[in-house]
Amino acid sequence: MKRGTTPTIALTLEGIDFAFIDKAELTIVQHNEKKLIKQLKINVEKCGMYTVLNQLETLSLEAGKCTLQVKILFIDGSVIATDAMTFNVQEILNDEVIV
Repeated sequence: MKRGTTPTIALTLEGIDFAFIDKAELTIVQHNEKKLIKQLKINVEKCGMYTVLNQLETLSLEAGKCTLQVKILFIDGSVIATDAMTFNVQEILNDEVIV
């Protein structure tokens, strides 16, 4: 992911019945600080979830490593979390929001 862009973060998870998901949240941490918490959209047919980050959200991240994790609430009240995953954020030369 590059800073200042609008990437789609999409995840598929096996072994979960997406019809029973109430909501799912994506958390991105950098340098042990929560940078973003964003609700994911659920696609039951494709057994996946996704969100689109905006320019300001990706500009809030520094170039370097980040960690993300998804926390899922099911309609019965139970909650699970994915394993934490790391990814790299790349620098951008123009760090202004383009409109």
